[in-house]
Amino acid sequence: MKRWEQQLSNKKLDKIYNDFLYSMDQVMTCYIGYLLVDKHIDFPDDILEYKIRASKSFHESVTSIKTIRNLKYIIDNNDFSNIYIAQSIVSLVNILDGFIQDISDVLGIKPEEVKTKVTKKYYNHEYIFSSGVMKKIFYIAEMYNIDNVITHYQAALYINTIINTRHMIVHSRGCFDELYKNGIVNKWHGYSHGDKLKFKEEDFDAVFWFFMDHAKSFIKSIDIIAGSA
Repeated sequence: MKRWEQQLSNKKLDKIYNDFLYSMDQVMTCYIGYLLVDKHIDFPDDILEYKIRASKSFHESVTSIKTIRNLKYIIDNNDFSNIYIAQSIVSLVNILDGFIQDISDVLGIKPEEVKTKVTKKYYNHEYIFSSGVMKKIFYIAEMYNIDNVITHYQAALYINTIINTRHMIVHSRGCFDELYKNGIVNKWHGYSHGDKLKFKEEDFDAVFWFFMDHAKSFIKSIDIIAGSA
């Protein structure tokens, strides 16, 4: 995580940023652990019926149980990869959401100050940003007159796309949903309503690095203006 370490002059912002780094690192650690299981561990036939319990503290009737055979089938069919990457992206978006909210709290921004939606025009095309994350980012940038890369069209549209991908994972069973189509750019081409989202191995790492780099830059810009406290 050394790439993203920095010392901020504002103590509250510094704590928020370090908490963000910690949470993101936790998700990455879990993801690397998933890769260990998915890519480097074999399951011999004589253990396939062994039961994996969510908890040994409760009776079988009130805890979740899967056999190694169940899990091996999911792994062999790449379903485990898709499930894990999807849920990891949900975690990354939730962490970014909390990060931006914490910054908003430090800056004293009230919910009613933030617009219900933000419309931006990029290359003669209007895009609507309705997520809390993007609305707060644009509001903070406007309030403090910050020209940061996170508000530039490529970054803003990419983050908005990932947020809407998160919504489809959580609210549409991980399937493409026309409801979120207008918030998605350069992703999920050729998908129709109800199609299962299929993630590539590099999707998680791409989102992780993008969020990390832009969060670092954005909070640094705010710290320069906010000053020490």
